[in-house]
Amino acid sequence: VATDTNGSVAFTTSMRRTGNSDDFISGRNATFENKQLKLQLSTTAEVYTTDFYFNENSTLALDPGYDAGIWGDTAGSFSIYSELVDANTGLDMAIQSLPFENLETMVIPLGIHSNANEQITVSIAESGLPTAIDVYLEDRQNNTFTLLTASDFVITPGTTLDAIGRFYLRFSVETLNTVGSELDAIKIFTTQTPRLLTVNGQLFQDTTLKLYDVRGRLVLTEQLNENTLNHKIDLYRLQDGVYVVELNNAYQRKSQKVIIW
Repeated sequence: VATDTNGSVAFTTSMRRTGNSDDFISGRNATFENKQLKLQLSTTAEVYTTDFYFNENSTLALDPGYDAGIWGDTAGSFSIYSELVDANTGLDMAIQSLPFENLETMVIPLGIHSNANEQITVSIAESGLPTAIDVYLEDRQNNTFTLLTASDFVITPGTTLDAIGRFYLRFSVETLNTVGSELDAIKIFTTQTPRLLTVNGQLFQDTTLKLYDVRGRLVLTEQLNENTLNHKIDLYRLQDGVYVVELNNAYQRKSQKVIIW
């Protein structure tokens, strides 16, 4: 409840309604799916969260009844929040509701407010998203992508964080096992002896391959030729661990976790 003037608000017994055929939430039916993602910002002394919901009734713009701005419209000195993907007016959102469609092209502006020279951690506090959906935090100042579904984002900023424009939330959907899908024909795997990353399959265009570690740091970039069906990339300089391979051209995009050992 919000008001611009002083006054009182009453919830009386006469307002109650009973029934057994509806949950009283407009537009929701028995098959309605509403998947939650809760992001948490924390220090050794403080915790703050912001929520995202994904359902068939929401859009990228403001959805009355689904989206909610931060109390007082402006985020505090320690907070994490989002702004609307579409028709963004700069409102700091505590809750943002979004569609499932086109997750891989969705870029959600994130705001983080925190003190200079104090370590902060961004993590997934709760998630009802399918396991096939990976969640990334993009830091455009440091040019990193952190796979939040695998590890937390930890940073000690040298200056106070108090604005939008540096951090973004992104998603990657693992390839579905659909017969005839051209991405299923592209196989990505590593071998120990020889220590190689192999990309096998038909690329529709010259393709950029990027390899990220679990902290989202770009550790390798290669250009793949569309006329070559079997690409082998030497990994001898990389440490053992879990990495994320990203293939990207104008027609195809695929992300996959691999283990180098």
